[in-house]
Amino acid sequence: RSNFRLSKDPNARALLREGDSTGAFRLPQRLGAAQSLTAGTQLQLGRFLMDRAKDSSWIHRIGKAIAPMDISWQKDITSNYDNTVYDPGLGYQLGLGGIETFRGLNKGRLATTAGRVQAFSTTGALNLPMSISVQSRFERGSTETWTRRALDGFQALITSERRRFPDVTARWSWRPRRFAKVISMVSYEGRYNVSEQETLVPDETGAIADRSRGTSRRVQPFSGSITWKFLGDLTTNGLVDRSHREDARPGSLTLSDTKRMSFDMARNVPLPKKWNTKDGRMRLRLSFQSEEATAIVGGASEMTDSIVATTSVLNNSGRQAYNINADTDLSEMLHFSLTASHIITFDRNYNRRLANTLVSVIFQLQFFAGELR
Repeated sequence: RSNFRLSKDPNARALLREGDSTGAFRLPQRLGAAQSLTAGTQLQLGRFLMDRAKDSSWIHRIGKAIAPMDISWQKDITSNYDNTVYDPGLGYQLGLGGIETFRGLNKGRLATTAGRVQAFSTTGALNLPMSISVQSRFERGSTETWTRRALDGFQALITSERRRFPDVTARWSWRPRRFAKVISMVSYEGRYNVSEQETLVPDETGAIADRSRGTSRRVQPFSGSITWKFLGDLTTNGLVDRSHREDARPGSLTLSDTKRMSFDMARNVPLPKKWNTKDGRMRLRLSFQSEEATAIVGGASEMTDSIVATTSVLNNSGRQAYNINADTDLSEMLHFSLTASHIITFDRNYNRRLANTLVSVIFQLQFFAGELR
């Protein structure tokens, strides 16, 4: 897949001459082209084992648990030319050629920016007994960006390598038959994800301006839900999410942690019949959310013959929220809703704490006047 775009800039500060200094004046234009190649396949190892084993064998049961594996590869190439009057050839307009073609056209014309992104990923899953499924994903890719430097007109290269592994997600759902009068549904989902990235950035002279030796991120979200039958189908949901990030740069290391937690309960509460409401029940929901974020940077400073490590807290803040939501349809035209919230935000770095309480009662009336004549 490829595309080409050409746009003229009517707000350009000056016109450009076509060719040499004796050429005609033309309005500057912007060129852009993109090329995308995608390839993918699917491996059905489970079906391969099932076709070559008996239905009662353990090999057949293993093959039944293995889901198809998806394998994909993608490469994207882009480039842009700003403030030019050059008309590119048909090959560039059709998005043909490799990265060298996109980086510069003939006669030494270098692109303002050019980039190449490559990504490879595989996804597989296991369907285990008791409604348990485990999914795994592997991803690796690279990004290359060429930017034309204003100092000497050459293109500086910014490279980035990234990898995501392991990335495992486990899911479980259960509908108990023996305890159907107590619990009607139980579900759980957990994930463990580790991603790493390394970036190299040069300066205007070609030297290394910034190098991120390693940026690693670890995410661990866990969530669950239980529906209590004997409590009138009361639904309870919980979430615990923790992420850790490390940014390693020359002379410093930044550690960031984020913790999130939430819990909510939802139930339909019956209303007295004498109220004569439309639904005869009110949807009630109680929830609690909490989030804390910390960031610490550490470095090293030379003092005589020894090296003394120094640390500094960049961020230590958080938020807590308590919410109550209730709504019902009093009639076909009147809707009632109640919202109450108590939100606490704090910043331990500056010893700040702010609490807000909000209560809102809304009656929404809808009516129709009939056809307008």
